[in-house]
Formats: sequence, structure tokens, C-alpha cells
Amino acid sequence: VAYFEKHPEVALGGWVPWVPARLALEISQYSPQKDLPRVAAPVLFVAARRDTLCPADIVRRAAAACAPRCRLLEYDVSHFGLYGGHAFEDAARRMAEFYLEHMPRP
Repeated sequence: VAYFEKHPEVALGGWVPWVPARLALEISQYSPQKDLPRVAAPVLFVAARRDTLCPADIVRRAAAACAPRCRLLEYDVSHFGLYGGHAFEDAARRMAEFYLEHMPRP
């Protein structure tokens, strides 16, 4: 109840914190990794070795599943460590390089 008390009565933009009940059944079957071998486009994965929200091992397995069309960058930071500092600067530069390498030019 306290959650709803701190929000306006009319949801901004029409957003409501509800999902269909069928999602409870479908979410357990959702596994984007199973489709990775079918991805034809180049993919850049970025992993944080000390990430507890999205463990680096899962990212490594995903990268392996779509090899050789992918590249994996790893940084010795936590999940949010990629949002600033040296890791962010390096990752942003390498993401831009990857984009320029793989995007067609007019």
C-alpha cells in the first residue's frame, strides 16, 4: 500500500505498475540466449567482472554462443562501475569503434 501512496493518483503518461498474469507463466520460459546462434549481425558484449546483477560468466557464455560474429569486452568493475570513470571512457570509445567498423557507410 505504501508504494501506491507515494505516487500521483493519475499515472503520468498512462503508466501503471501492472503486468498481465500470463507473464508469470511466460517469463520462466524466456531465454534470449537460446536465439543467439541465429543472430547474424555483429554483436558487442560488455561485461563487468564483479557484476552481481548480470554476472560476467553469463555474458561470456552469450558471447560464445554467437561467436565468431561477436566481440567481448571485460572490465574489472561492478555493474555500475561501467557508468563512469576509466571503464566507462574506454568502453564508450571501443563501442564507437565497433559501431564504425560494422556499420555500412553511404
